[in-house]
Amino acid sequence: MAQLTADEMKQFPKVTAAEFVPNFVARYWDMMAMADGAPAQVIAENGMLADTPGFRLELVRDGSIPEDSYTTSRHEVLMVMRGHWRVDWDGGGASLGPGDVCAIPPEQTVSVAPAMSGEASLFRVTNTDDAAGPTRGLHDLPAVLRRGRD
Repeated sequence: MAQLTADEMKQFPKVTAAEFVPNFVARYWDMMAMADGAPAQVIAENGMLADTPGFRLELVRDGSIPEDSYTTSRHEVLMVMRGHWRVDWDGGGASLGPGDVCAIPPEQTVSVAPAMSGEASLFRVTNTDDAAGPTRGLHDLPAVLRRGRD
């Protein structure tokens, strides 16, 4: 995309912190608290950040999900935030640490559990049937960005 002109830049709304923070910021310790006993819905239709971008983002911590194996129905991507995790699947397994990413295909039987004591958290991204598109709810998409979509 070419650099925006001054006139095109004026099309972008000025967003205040009061508008932005409650709608587009989810803080780590809030996510950790919400993940007590079940994954925290971070980006989801009814998540901390309500949106339907074509995927769901959850924060999982120790105790959020059972350590028993389950079979995925959709693509899942695990992104370790803190601690070390053990992922086992039919025929293999891996230890994951902070910054590691693991893609799990649909119909895969897998177990995911912390591999250590102490703080452990990871983000789990799952595709949904939602149509991907611009984030809803704050401002209309500026005309300069709509051009490529029309």
